Amino acid sequence: MAIQDRTRDLTYREKRTGSPKESLAPLAESRAQRYLWVDWLGRETSCAEILGYSEVATDGAGQKYIHRVTPWRHPDWKGWPLYASDVGEIEGEIPRGRSADDVGAFSEARCSVTFTTRKYAILEDDEVIDPAIAPRPTEGNFLRYFEVQEKPAAKYQTLEANQGLVWDSDNQPVSLHAHVILFESQITLIWRQVPPAAYREFGPTSFSLYVGNTNSVPFGNPQSLLGQKPTGTMVQGMPSKEVVRQGNGEFVYDVTIPYLFKPQGANYFFRPNKNPPGFELVRRLGGGLLFPQADLRLPYLL
Repeated sequence: MAIQDRTRDLTYREKRTGSPKESLAPLAESRAQRYLWVDWLGRETSCAEILGYSEVATDGAGQKYIHRVTPWRHPDWKGWPLYASDVGEIEGEIPRGRSADDVGAFSEARCSVTFTTRKYAILEDDEVIDPAIAPRPTEGNFLRYFEVQEKPAAKYQTLEANQGLVWDSDNQPVSLHAHVILFESQITLIWRQVPPAAYREFGPTSFSLYVGNTNSVPFGNPQSLLGQKPTGTMVQGMPSKEVVRQGNGEFVYDVTIPYLFKPQGANYFFRPNKNPPGFELVRRLGGGLLFPQADLRLPYLL
């Protein structure tokens, strides 16, 4: 009996014996495998619907956004987010002559679909509409397709008097020889499956424009894997990208963006001769901030 998946344009039959096979590993990668039959001539479309893809779309007001056809989620596991990651072992069943391209055609295509867990959240378009940012799906709330890596770091805060920095309160040169230890962390965001048209590497509101800037508004979202970092605590580094293919065969980017998280504030140093000792804002000679402030969410918005 053919099954019509109600969440996408996919009709299939499933082999009974030996399908599915499942393995759950909370601390590693969980996997499941199912053997399906799909229409032979429509197998390319079926694979795209199974594996998912991302593209730039336009809403009714003419505004662009990233539209995601999410990979097929395993229909049985409600608490375990297992998503299709591979379609293999594609074989023709009963021969049916020649196709329009003059190659062998078959009644159906038998294929193996592998489902795996991901290190990032996968959500539908209507789950990431944030009216505070835009009345359309947005990636600027960091709720989907973001993998988060964080490593702690520590360093001595030691500065010579000729560094060109002054304390904000009295304009005195910043000179620190107290070997104060500052604790921070290196946060790396991997933005998965970004259509080339949605990635702004250079130009206005691009990633390169905000290298060395700190966030002028809270960065992240309390419901995201990143969480939300307070204003003035994140410093953006230079991003990099890896070219990969997605479920419909087109190229997309996996974009890696490094940040330095300074919980005391990016523009704050510890002043031991303050009464009482504590963190204080520093500025460059002339009044500018060491790390200028900007809305670091803008490169993620179309």
